[in-house]
Amino acid sequence: EVDQGFQRFVDQGYYAFRAMVEDFREELEITRNLPEDGMGRGRGIPSDADILYYMNRAGFYALRVRTLPMEKVGGLHPHSHSPWEVSRPVEDIDVWTSFGKVLPGISQVWERKQGETHGTDEGTPDCLVVIDSSGSMTNPCEELSYAVLGAGCAVDAYLNRDRSVAVYNFSDALAGEREMVPFTRDRRKVYGALCRYFGGGTALHLPDFDLLRRERSDIFIITDMQITNLEAVTNYLQGAQCRVTAVHVGRSQEAERFREAVNPSKNICVYPVEKQEDIPRIVLAEVEARVEL
Repeated sequence: EVDQGFQRFVDQGYYAFRAMVEDFREELEITRNLPEDGMGRGRGIPSDADILYYMNRAGFYALRVRTLPMEKVGGLHPHSHSPWEVSRPVEDIDVWTSFGKVLPGISQVWERKQGETHGTDEGTPDCLVVIDSSGSMTNPCEELSYAVLGAGCAVDAYLNRDRSVAVYNFSDALAGEREMVPFTRDRRKVYGALCRYFGGGTALHLPDFDLLRRERSDIFIITDMQITNLEAVTNYLQGAQCRVTAVHVGRSQEAERFREAVNPSKNICVYPVEKQEDIPRIVLAEVEARVEL
């Protein structure tokens, strides 16, 4: 009932939702709807209300994840039924659909086909979510951040498909302004990292990606593209053996340069987000997978 109430109340707006959580803090702690690890303390750490707001707001959207192409793995497995004929082996008879009888035309046998797999569960890999929390981005703890909301929608799309998500929240990563969450299915931990706000410069430390990434995992990056080492980031993403969904918040010269640079790439698709209505239009990992994948 508390979760349903959150979903209904989130429409009242960011400030009203935060005020409600603070007013009912004691009751929410009793029902264990608030974390017990001291959230809301220290510089740039989001409050419980911030995390709950974006978790519930993202629930309004359902982003589609394009599955990886299926690949043959060899071997045969039961696929469909057909009537048994005397010339066929009795070992293929499915006793459960043959009424316990071995009679031509009545008994049913399994037709087998070559096995297929997506490589991961239902063709959806894990995802590394990269979010910009530099000073040029909206502070999600002060007003609605399209970056955090969009990243939350991407997170839910993968978690709802039983995949794991890692988070790389960066400002001036080279100066230590970054938060890294290894692959997990803990939704509250992931949202806590998404809502973190550093408010400093904008630079990625690319070796961090190699520490977090898994083989074949997708990358979702959301930023205004005003990154000081944008060329290095662009080259890294173009050379990555994975699918990349890049979302830029607002319009800028840097965003246009990035879009032009990656236009020929087979593994990167780019979306602009200027208002909430843009978020549902994002199709995660829409690009064609590289041959090497």
